[in-house]
Amino acid sequence: MFHKRIFMYMLIFVSTVFFVMNYIFEWFKIFGFVMSVHYILIAASVFAFLYLFPKHKKIVLAGCFCFCLIWNFIFTVYLGFIMESGRGFDLDNCYHLFHVGGWIDYISMDLPFFIMGITAVLLLTILIVAVPALSFRYFSAQRNRQTLCAAWGIIGLFIFFFCTNNPPCEELFNLIKGVRSAQKYFCTDAASYLECGIKLTPVSWTEVQAKKGKNLVYIILESTENTFLDQEKFPGLLPQLSEFRKHALSFTNVSCAQNSFTTSAAMFTAMTGFYMTPLHLRGGFNKGYNLGTGAQFSSFPRILHQAGYEQIFLVGCSANFARTDSFVVDQGYDRLWEGIKKKRVTDWTFSVRDSAVYEQAWRTYQELAQKGRPFNLTLLTIDAHGPDGFYSPEEPAYPLQGNEPNNLFNAMYASDAALGLFLKRLRRHPAAKDTCIVITNDHLAHEYTNCTDILKTNPRRRLVFMIENSVKTCRNTDVEGRTFDIAPTILDAMGVKHDYLFPLGESLFGTPDPRRLEPTEKQQKLLTYYTIMKSSNMLKMPLNIQVAVKPYPLIQINQQMHPLLLGEANDVPGDGEGVFIGFNGNIIDQPVLSFRNESEYKKIKRKKFSNSIVVGKVARNQTGFSEKEWGKFYLKAQINGKEKIVFKDQPVELALVFR
Repeated sequence: MFHKRIFMYMLIFVSTVFFVMNYIFEWFKIFGFVMSVHYILIAASVFAFLYLFPKHKKIVLAGCFCFCLIWNFIFTVYLGFIMESGRGFDLDNCYHLFHVGGWIDYISMDLPFFIMGITAVLLLTILIVAVPALSFRYFSAQRNRQTLCAAWGIIGLFIFFFCTNNPPCEELFNLIKGVRSAQKYFCTDAASYLECGIKLTPVSWTEVQAKKGKNLVYIILESTENTFLDQEKFPGLLPQLSEFRKHALSFTNVSCAQNSFTTSAAMFTAMTGFYMTPLHLRGGFNKGYNLGTGAQFSSFPRILHQAGYEQIFLVGCSANFARTDSFVVDQGYDRLWEGIKKKRVTDWTFSVRDSAVYEQAWRTYQELAQKGRPFNLTLLTIDAHGPDGFYSPEEPAYPLQGNEPNNLFNAMYASDAALGLFLKRLRRHPAAKDTCIVITNDHLAHEYTNCTDILKTNPRRRLVFMIENSVKTCRNTDVEGRTFDIAPTILDAMGVKHDYLFPLGESLFGTPDPRRLEPTEKQQKLLTYYTIMKSSNMLKMPLNIQVAVKPYPLIQINQQMHPLLLGEANDVPGDGEGVFIGFNGNIIDQPVLSFRNESEYKKIKRKKFSNSIVVGKVARNQTGFSEKEWGKFYLKAQINGKEKIVFKDQPVELALVFR
């Protein structure tokens, strides 16, 4: 029999453990320990309720069972989200939680995991309620003020800590606070989105209708903001670009959009007509993103693709950097030329000079012009990147820099000279009359650029955005714009007709909506909701899995394409190397993992994924493989408890089907 003061002892023990461990020892704040204390308090509270209301034991047990069942369901779902995506109750996960089709696909993709979760909820609920109920049968303390206060104290302690230190409930309550905006997303209320300048379109990019206009040469200058054209601050630094401005239509009030302060992010914004959301930036800037995120959105290259354009992208560094190769191909470019073609190079500073890129651009322009097909030639420069730029002594140097040579100024002057030669050649070509030339820069010069002190003296730092040979004229070239306005403006300048509504971007030839300009908290949330709606991360059976090496090395799962990333480089695995895609349920939103040897693969395998897809190449004497499999490529998939593996001599021959 329990001592009559058992409640006092329990109260003192539990409160002491929690306060000391949670508020003194930092390691106790680990999620597992915190939730363990919650479950101890729940069991103690069930015991206390039985003591306080002994005549209503069945009602108490039924109520406690229902509460525990609901709580365990919430906790299990939360834990499942943590295991699957590393995130709890965020907007992306909860969209799938409330999407009936998502549940059906999830269960069909991972039935054992779902059954395990349901079983865990039921067993945990029964355990939490049954242990205190059985223990109460052996309790015989007298009811007095002391024990009653102790019982209510335990319940109060549970309520206090349940409400103040409960990660699943805290995240769920924060999410519920935004339920109104979430409802607007679920019902796709166009008027609510339009309040923030966001325009909705119901079709996927493959359904967009477009008719061709002029050809396009689209030049993206690295960091070359409008301040560098100021003749008082930088006299004679960019004579060719200054000359181009005299004959071109120049929009003078275009600023960097939200999340558009790196080259890759700025390219994304300029092409897609909206800025990156937290869903795109899970890995950080310049780390690429899951191509299934917002996969149904269109962009100006995708619209040109629909209109029958041939599109080529040129860059001086390796296109592995920031996954440029997979991004531009995904956007509809047919070919990619990179100055550095070494497969494993990811360092953007290892690059050919801009003059080499312009030379290649001239050769490519002549080639495209001969075909008689509309085309888009896009090139990205790099030499003006801070802090000091990239310059080769054999190129022309900036003549007005005084006694202290500045490498950045030399680099910008040489790049500008190469631009001038390219434009001179282009204008002489017969196809020039049908070619729209657009020159922009990606973002403002970075803070670490060695002439930042001069740049900051300009109170109106803006992007360069110039268009020559536009089919439209503009009365107000000082209209306020952002990076995301570049895409629709270019299409209007080319005379391309289409029926797509860019989420934020609007043509600066018209009367753009000023509400799109401010990245308010509401706008950012709604844009995230819209991105979720336009994403294609969910898998459906049957699964067709195959490997391709063109347009870049990738694993294709149904319509989803995942780069074969070895580190940060797209490449085919070498001996003992491989790529691992792990996921739970039917949503792939985890980063692609890679391994260089068997020990690294074993570390990845320790991660808890119920489904996985592996592409690799068997090394000589590799454990788990026979001698006849040495040197062969393999594709191994474990889906819904079933495992299949195939071996082939070439990676493009690898394919599996799960039904």
